[in-house]
Amino acid sequence: MTSVAAPVVARVERALARCVSDAIVLTNGDLVIEYMSPSAVEVGGWLPSQIEGRSALELVHPEDHLLVAEALERLKAKNSGQSGPVSIEAISLRAKMIGGDWVTVDVRAANLLDDPGVGGIIVLFAAVGDPLDLAFGEAARRLTPREREVVYMITDGYRVSTIARELGLAASTVRNHLSAIFHKLGVANQSQLVEQLARAAGRG
Repeated sequence: MTSVAAPVVARVERALARCVSDAIVLTNGDLVIEYMSPSAVEVGGWLPSQIEGRSALELVHPEDHLLVAEALERLKAKNSGQSGPVSIEAISLRAKMIGGDWVTVDVRAANLLDDPGVGGIIVLFAAVGDPLDLAFGEAARRLTPREREVVYMITDGYRVSTIARELGLAASTVRNHLSAIFHKLGVANQSQLVEQLARAAGRG
């Protein structure tokens, strides 16, 4: 891969972190990860130092390896030069989060191996599904249906008094639900809960 001046890379990374919610990864032809954008941290929780130099297949569910191999074969058969439109392969697969959970992600990849300015395969991916499950993994599955309902109303901006009225509960009962939610999800307060959910939904 052609080297890029460090100040330019830093500027690009800052722009990506602010403007792109999808994770961006650059791999070589063997799917070894050479670069990961800062926005990837919000999707899977991995830091670049934990990912770069590893095979992307380590983060793909074993049952989806054949799917990736077939997509890679199609991708390499497409134009990868500097001229003409870039062809995109799009698939959905299960990716490993830093906590060990598997989350379905939508993946789009372009073959730019023959482009001397890139020299790799560009992969964009974004998690899909319920932000509560994406943000908290297995911990979210411990919530009762009523607690999940309270979480969604909190993130929609409802106050405790309004939630109590809408659900036909006492305000103290809603507060008890919130205490249980914070404990199960490992957050200290409502602000942390909303912030983590917003990040998982791509709004953070």
